[in-house]
Amino acid sequence: MDELKEKVAEAFIQLEKKNLGQAEFLYQECMEECREGNLDLFKSALLGLGNVKSAQGKFDEAQKIYHQLYEAASQENDWEYSAVALHQLGAAERLSGKLKAAKETFIREYDVLQKHMPSSNALFAANYYEHGLIALSEGKVKAAKKMMQTSLDYAMKSDDLVSIGYSYRGNGAVLQATGQNEEAMKSFATANKMFAQAKEKLAIKEVQAIIAELESVGSGDNRKSELL
Repeated sequence: MDELKEKVAEAFIQLEKKNLGQAEFLYQECMEECREGNLDLFKSALLGLGNVKSAQGKFDEAQKIYHQLYEAASQENDWEYSAVALHQLGAAERLSGKLKAAKETFIREYDVLQKHMPSSNALFAANYYEHGLIALSEGKVKAAKKMMQTSLDYAMKSDDLVSIGYSYRGNGAVLQATGQNEEAMKSFATANKMFAQAKEKLAIKEVQAIIAELESVGSGDNRKSELL
């Protein structure tokens, strides 16, 4: 059993390193080996495989895997994995442009949290963050601002650095969408500070790219004003 745990852990490391082929191979091996003997490890491997498919851009395959994970978890009344499965399913739907389906999935996740995990502030923060992203994609900036602020409120109550980081990132995205680039930069910088403390390397890299883009826009505006 320890060997299986180590294999799941190694698969996660490979996923973090973006060695997606190796991660996929390891997760599939783990699923076959623990399908009957250890349901917790099976669910962990299933979640990991879904995340690999999402990282590969294979969102239809990822959605099928998250559906499978939700069915397995809900049959056991495992509400944490049920909520996580719905959250990842919604994210995959959003990333593939299925905004209506994503919104419905995140409402289902919210209902699970309200009913079974009402004190899970970090999970509520993540749920509101996704609702905020959908609102932004739909051009509903006012609604997105409200969702992201609620996300941040929950994140701050959770003391979870990653949740706080993503909520600040979400608020930065809203500020960026409304042309408040200076305030957006501050929000993104705070997000990166949280991610750095949590050692979330991929999240740091993503936010740094956003900051660099904003700085480039700012320097371009400055050059234009000098020519006027």
